[in-house]
Amino acid sequence: MNKNQKNLLVKQMMSLLDELVGQYLVHKHPLIKKSDNIDTGWGGEGKRKMSVNWLFMVEKPTRKEVESFVRGYVERMSEP
Repeated sequence: MNKNQKNLLVKQMMSLLDELVGQYLVHKHPLIKKSDNIDTGWGGEGKRKMSVNWLFMVEKPTRKEVESFVRGYVERMSEP
């Protein structure tokens, strides 16, 4: 694969990954936090009140990180 073909492939892959990263891709393991608020007192109808909240924190990769991955992938693809 010559240099022009590699550059064209990198541009096409970056275009695709820009869309994926913006909407769907999780780059690193998410940080999951749980908080709960349990009130053991008796409420309006005599039922216990309980709430559990989950927070999923993800980190979006920078464009430079994505481009570095794509260039490495293309180089590995073009090796014999």
